[in-house]
Amino acid sequence: MSSKYLTILNIIIFITSLFTFSYIITSSFSSSLSSPSLQTSKSLTKNSHFDFCPTNFTNYCPCEDPKRQKKFPNKKWFRKERHCPKANERLKCLIPKPKGYQKPFHWPKSKDNAWFSNVPFTKLVEYKRLQNWIRLEGDRFVFPGGGTSFPDGVEGYVDDLKKLLPVSLNSGWIRTVLDVGCGVASFGASLMEYGVLTMSIAPSDEHEAQVMFALERGLPAMLGVFSTHRLTFPSNSFDMAHCSRCLVQWTAYGNISIFFFSLDNT
Repeated sequence: MSSKYLTILNIIIFITSLFTFSYIITSSFSSSLSSPSLQTSKSLTKNSHFDFCPTNFTNYCPCEDPKRQKKFPNKKWFRKERHCPKANERLKCLIPKPKGYQKPFHWPKSKDNAWFSNVPFTKLVEYKRLQNWIRLEGDRFVFPGGGTSFPDGVEGYVDDLKKLLPVSLNSGWIRTVLDVGCGVASFGASLMEYGVLTMSIAPSDEHEAQVMFALERGLPAMLGVFSTHRLTFPSNSFDMAHCSRCLVQWTAYGNISIFFFSLDNT
């Protein structure tokens, strides 16, 4: 057989093989799309619908539910730790926005302002009005930068703190800070001026969840307490830790060791 016919034969065999391979792949793909497992997954996705929770669940936080917390002993502040609901107690609904919720202010305006309708808590305004923590002016909260530990304002407090630090806040050596017992997070907001990012933590208390004010101001924050468990941050998370009147029982139950273990993450 001449080389010309051999070449034509090889081309025919190649085209036939390619067609057969393409047909098998296409058939397998079509079959997998119509498989029962994928159909079940599709139907589950289609039928997964959650209604909104009642309006009184606006500030509901599953693992920080005050009603559930009361079931636990207050010794070592264990009551303030996270206590998450069991599988059969979990709500299957969406947390609704507060009535009249508005889009938060953009930074840097959010540093000093937050809409009252987004965090409609008035207790802190009443209890801390003489300490200049927070004021209610019309439809918004204003944060003047005062605080229990800031008689000269948070700027004056940070100026005093800079005298104690071995490095400058502008040096770049201090980039992340953990603020324990943050109040309305004026300390963390002030450090933003130096390019320092602060994680503000505080438990929910009689002043409501103060960290909500921090979040509305555009600052990282979470509910947390130094009690029986260490915080869930990995190593090298923070360059500095700050605590001022944070109500941690330092000399009781070894809490100071928990704090220094967290400092060891710096």
